[in-house]
Amino acid sequence: MQSVTSNDGTEIAYELDGDGPPVVLVHGGSGTRRSWNPLRPHLADEFTLPVPDRRGRGGSGDAEGYSLDREVADLQAVVDDLDALPVWPHEVNLHLAGTVVRENRAVERYDLPDRLDLSVRTLLLRSEYGPEHLRDGVRALHDALAGSRLVDLEGVGHVGTASAPGRVADAVGPFLRGESDRPGEVGVTE
Repeated sequence: MQSVTSNDGTEIAYELDGDGPPVVLVHGGSGTRRSWNPLRPHLADEFTLPVPDRRGRGGSGDAEGYSLDREVADLQAVVDDLDALPVWPHEVNLHLAGTVVRENRAVERYDLPDRLDLSVRTLLLRSEYGPEHLRDGVRALHDALAGSRLVDLEGVGHVGTASAPGRVADAVGPFLRGESDRPGEVGVTE
């Protein structure tokens, strides 16, 4: 396990796995870096996988005054530290309940701009049986990001990285290899 200090002094822990171009794996609100364990073997042969614990979880520290901007700074610190650039996990992380609640409150208050200027290729995945508000959020993000690619994983539940890691890898691998660079939608079932 490695760690890096974010801009507010919080230590962010991460594991580094695999070999190839880097792909940062960021877990959801109630997870830890271990949430990616089922998917990692499917990608590690082709990609370097920095897998951080988000602040307040796993091996990472925390600080007063949560904001999404701090989470973005945490990820930037991980990226800067690199030289190159079943539905529940096996452990249910009930000890993260307070962290998840504060994050959800921040997300609920967030106003997504109509257009986002992002200079990197972006792949967005939605699971068919994921919560509707999250599916709607991914759709709104896709609409705001020029050139993003949206893939709906038909027949997959909320935590596809655990319940269908092969399906997630089949969607992510070609994108990361540049085999599916055209923006748009794939497998949309709306």
